[in-house]
Formats: sequence, C-alpha cells, structure tokens
Amino acid sequence: MTYSELAKEIEQLSYRDKFRLAQLLIQLARKEEEEQNPERRQKPGPSEARTHRRCGERSCLVSKGLTRG
Repeated sequence: MTYSELAKEIEQLSYRDKFRLAQLLIQLARKEEEEQNPERRQKPGPSEARTHRRCGERSCLVSKGLTRG
C-alpha cells in the first residue's frame, strides 16, 4: 500500500482514531530511531524524566480511551 492510498483511507477515520494512529506512528518511529542509533540516546535529567513519565501516562490513558475531554 502506498502513502497516497493510506492517506485516503486515514481521512475516513474519526478524529480520535487519527490521534491514536498518530500516537502509534510516533512511538514506532521513536523506537526504530533508538534501535538504529543507540549512541544518540542520552540519559534524561530529572525534570525530563518526570515529563516523559507524565507524557507516557497520558499517552497510555489516551490509547485506552480513559481520558476526559
């Protein structure tokens, strides 16, 4: 399936499914980038780790449909 074909199909999704798909694609791209370039990965500082943890929790809730709003 080509990018154009995917884009046409994705346009038919609800806005929530588009957000879920975007989140999945970002996670997959980050994982792939870390696997291909492990030397680029840096240890986050305390404030960055806290931010990432919060984002991860929020992402988890969004993917499970448990958020309000």
